[in-house]
Amino acid sequence: MAGNKRIRRSSDRTARAIARETPVLSASDLKMKVHRLEVDIASAPRRFEEQRRKFGNMLPPPESVHRGMQLASGARLTHAQALRRRQQLYLGFAQFLVSAVLLAGAGAWIFKLWQKSH
Repeated sequence: MAGNKRIRRSSDRTARAIARETPVLSASDLKMKVHRLEVDIASAPRRFEEQRRKFGNMLPPPESVHRGMQLASGARLTHAQALRRRQQLYLGFAQFLVSAVLLAGAGAWIFKLWQKSH
């Protein structure tokens, strides 16, 4: 069972307190944000169509999946899993190398026999 956890007191958040926390934007920053918002509003129908073509009748995954959380396939492996995957990769390379050498040797042997016969 988990130990005791400290819980912070909730503070009253008035409009004045929130206004003090938000930074004051300069006129150029405000114009840039308004322009970005207008561009987003204008491109919404095109983005909706692209999303409809991409996902069809299904809902897309939530934004949190795209932004912060990694998908299960991209999750970090444990040390033992990474070691096993690395060993399997090295084993595959070794098998390919041995097969290539044996194939080249067999080809050279057949070429030598062919040269002797002519």
